[in-house]
Amino acid sequence: MTQVAQEKIALCQEKQLPYLDLSSLGLTQIPPELSALVWLERLSLSDNQITDISMLASLTKIHKLSLSHNQISDLSPLSNHERLKFLFIQHNTITDITTLSTLSTLKKIVAHDNQIQNAEKLLSLPHLVYLDISRNPVNDPNSLKNMRTLKIFKA
Repeated sequence: MTQVAQEKIALCQEKQLPYLDLSSLGLTQIPPELSALVWLERLSLSDNQITDISMLASLTKIHKLSLSHNQISDLSPLSNHERLKFLFIQHNTITDITTLSTLSTLKKIVAHDNQIQNAEKLLSLPHLVYLDISRNPVNDPNSLKNMRTLKIFKA
């Protein structure tokens, strides 16, 4: 972990800040200290080289999460994030987004430039208004066009 990341985490812990930005710090893994910041509401880990997000499993109060521009393939650690509303996962190596279908509070998913093949499970999301799955090898993107709640759809 970099010195900058350590300082930002320490400040967030000391002041119980609701937001933490660890973007562009060259992180290859999520610092273990992050799992103790259970009050976090917004977290950015964009532009790193992170592959494993299992350390995020305990951060269930997060409603805005940015994991873009990493090397993430598995989203299952997010399965219990029932407050998540905004998710940015573009430019990763994600193939399966089935986990997201249980997160009924999701309003916005930006997931372009991955390896997603099937997005039909997202039809069950009652509040989803924005979905970007462009530049993915999605089998049948048109199946999502008829979602009543969807206002912006990019495939």
